[in-house]
Amino acid sequence: MRIALINENSQAAKNEMICSVLKKVVEPMGYEVRNYGMYSAEDECRTTYVQVGILAAVLLNSGAADYVITGCGSGSGAMLACNSFPGVICGLAEDPLDAYAFAQINDGNALSIPYGKGFGWGGELNLQYIFEKLFCEESGQGYPKERGPFMQKNKRILDEVRKAAYRPLTDILKDLDPELVRGALGGEHFQEYFFADCKCEEIAGRLGRGLFVFCGILFQTGGGAGARIMGRPTPTPVFFFENRLCAFGKIVCTFSEKVAYLRLFNPH
Repeated sequence: MRIALINENSQAAKNEMICSVLKKVVEPMGYEVRNYGMYSAEDECRTTYVQVGILAAVLLNSGAADYVITGCGSGSGAMLACNSFPGVICGLAEDPLDAYAFAQINDGNALSIPYGKGFGWGGELNLQYIFEKLFCEESGQGYPKERGPFMQKNKRILDEVRKAAYRPLTDILKDLDPELVRGALGGEHFQEYFFADCKCEEIAGRLGRGLFVFCGILFQTGGGAGARIMGRPTPTPVFFFENRLCAFGKIVCTFSEKVAYLRLFNPH
C-alpha cells in the first residue's frame, strides 16, 4: 500500500512530526509513505483545505496513492473537501476508536485528523495510536464483527450511490479554476512522486507532460524522473494544468510570476 500524506497551510508546521509517526507505524507493515507536504509554514506553495481535496482526488483516482492521510485545524474542512470528489471516501478521526470504526465500518481510503484540536501534550502518541488502529487489520470487516455482512452490503450500496452522484474526475478538473488546481498540485515533490506512481494515463495527460521555461532555460516535464534539462534532473518543482483555451497541435504559453510554461498539446 502506498500512503500519501497531505498537510494544508494552517498545520504545515506539524508535517515532519506527522510523517515521522506515520512511517514509524506503517513501514514495518510493508507500506510506503509519500509526503506531498506542505512541509513547513514557510513553503512557497500554500495549500488550502480545499486544495487538499483536489490533490487527494488526483492521487487516489490515478492510482498514485492507495490511501490519503490529511487534516486541518478541525479536520472537518479537509474531510468535506475530499468527499467533494469521486473516488474518495474520507473519514474524520480524533481518537483511535474513530479511526478503527471508520476503517472497519466505512472502509474508506482517506482520513482527516483535527491537528489543531486538543493536540497538546501527548499529541504524537494519540496520533500513533490512531494510525495503529487505522491500519491494524484488513479494513471493511465490520464492527461488531457479527454485523460485518450487513455493513458490507451497505458499503456496496453507498458505492453505487456515489457512482450515480459524481462526474468523472477529469471532467471536474477541466471545469475548476486552473489557478486553484495549479496551487493544489504545485508542491515541491508533486512532479517527482506523481508521475512515478500514476497508473492512469488519462489523468496524467490532463495534468500535463510537456515543456516549460524557467529563467530562460527550456526544461521537459513528466515521466517518472520529474523535470529535466539536457538529461539531468533539476530541483525546480513545476506544474502545468491543461486549460480549455489551448489550440490543438500548437504550443501554448501561459505566465506566472516566475515561470513561463510551454505545452505541446495532444490533438486527441
